[in-house]
Amino acid sequence: MPLIDDLLDGNARFVEEGWDPEDATLPAPPAKRLAVVACMDTRYNVERVLGLSHGDAKIVRNAGNVVDDGTMRSLIVAVHLLGVEKVAIMGHTKCGMTLVGD
Repeated sequence: MPLIDDLLDGNARFVEEGWDPEDATLPAPPAKRLAVVACMDTRYNVERVLGLSHGDAKIVRNAGNVVDDGTMRSLIVAVHLLGVEKVAIMGHTKCGMTLVGD
């Protein structure tokens, strides 16, 4: 089955089943009042690496965990509208973006 079909099936299940009851009760502000900027590298799970649970932090991921305009916009919203008080920038070893120039 093509990937798009898998994605559409997953979305259809979500629409049919609705929010996970646990997710629906999470407050909009993250429980730990934390935002994390992390690399989009699929080899690591930010929550697992930092010992966080679902809903503990707002997580912004991009190539190389760079704070660009889009990331800054997300952080501004997180701090000024969503109750974030601390921001962590999370790099990692063997990041492919270290090999790419500006």
